[in-house]
Amino acid sequence: MRRAEQIEDNNTPGAVVECGVLGGGTAAVMDFGPARSDRQVHLFDSWRSFPAATKEDGDATMWVGEAVGSRARVLSIAKTLKINPSRVHFHKGTFLQDISKGQN
Repeated sequence: MRRAEQIEDNNTPGAVVECGVLGGGTAAVMDFGPARSDRQVHLFDSWRSFPAATKEDGDATMWVGEAVGSRARVLSIAKTLKINPSRVHFHKGTFLQDISKGQN
């Protein structure tokens, strides 16, 4: 959270971005420091379980079908921390997919 506060204190431009959200806790911590700003929060996730693992993923097969991101959990955390929900933007898919389409 200290880094997020420094970014805000230094008026560093930009948004908060999290790739792979799960429950949104990390994004909430990143945004809690700059909660006094109107900085936008962009959350990229498939919003479904992990895809099938490949041999390159090693032991990741135990996570297939688990760890599903939840927009409801994200919004609940934002509400608890008094983060304006209009600043929170959900992106379904992956960060690379959206960037390659030219989305912002």
